Amino acid sequence: MLHLRISAVLTLVIVSTAFASQVPTYDLPVDPSIPIITLNYVGGLTELPRQNINPVLTIRADGSVTISDALGRTKDIETSISGEEVQELLRFFLKE
Repeated sequence: MLHLRISAVLTLVIVSTAFASQVPTYDLPVDPSIPIITLNYVGGLTELPRQNINPVLTIRADGSVTISDALGRTKDIETSISGEEVQELLRFFLKE
């Protein structure tokens, strides 16, 4: 399940790279710790109770990324993406 989430994030980054030829840039918050993109699941077909209230995916203004397991089976994964990749994701999400 966690591998699927990581694959989804990487796929979004790769797909968003294809749209890099369109060059609008978006202003980011001054505080780099503010989340600009979050993904969260509510409900679903599981008998296990949710153990983690954090969103499944959080991308912050400084490019730091946190991937969380809502069922609490694994610890959070912390990574980062570049500023240009943040802009590419914003262009992709806001245009599509």
